[in-house]
Amino acid sequence: MLGNTGFVIVSIAALVSSITAINANLFSTGNNSYVMAAYGTLPKAFEKHLWGRGTEGLAITGICIIALIMLFDLSVIASLGGMAMLLCYSAVNIGHLRVLKETKAKPWIAWLAVIVSCGTVLLVIIVDAATAPRQLLVTAIFLAFSFVAEWVIRKTTGRKVKPNILHPKNGAK
Repeated sequence: MLGNTGFVIVSIAALVSSITAINANLFSTGNNSYVMAAYGTLPKAFEKHLWGRGTEGLAITGICIIALIMLFDLSVIASLGGMAMLLCYSAVNIGHLRVLKETKAKPWIAWLAVIVSCGTVLLVIIVDAATAPRQLLVTAIFLAFSFVAEWVIRKTTGRKVKPNILHPKNGAK
C-alpha cells in the first residue's frame, strides 16, 4: 500500500524485532546455562562471572551463535532450533510420565502429549529427509555432538547432576 516506503518501514520493524528476539534469547540462554552449571549439568565455566556482570556461559553462547550464523544459512539454523525445541518438549513430556503421581495429571493427557510431540519430531524428520536432507544431516551431527560433548564433560570433570531440590533423597522435605 505504501510502496517503497512501506517496504522500508516493514524491513526496519523486522530488523528491530529480530534484534530484540536475539537479545532476549541470548540473555535467557546465558542465565539458563548459569543455573544448569550450578546444578552440575554444564561445566563450571558456565557459572563463572566475567567483568563483574555477565557469565562465561553468556560469552560461550554468544560465540556459538555467531559461529552458527557464519557457517549456516538461516533455514538450517531455524531447522536446528526447531528440532532442538521439539526434542526438548518430547523429553519433558516423556519425563512427565515418571512423575504422574506427584503432578496428579491425567495419564491419558500425558500420553497424548508424548505421542503428539514425538510424532511431530518423526514428521519433521520425514519431511526434512524428503525436502532438506542437508538440514537433517546438520541436525543429526549437532545432536550427536551434544551427546558426545556431554559424555566428554562427565568423563573429564567427574561432575554429577545434583539432586533436584524439589525431590530430595531419603524422603526429607
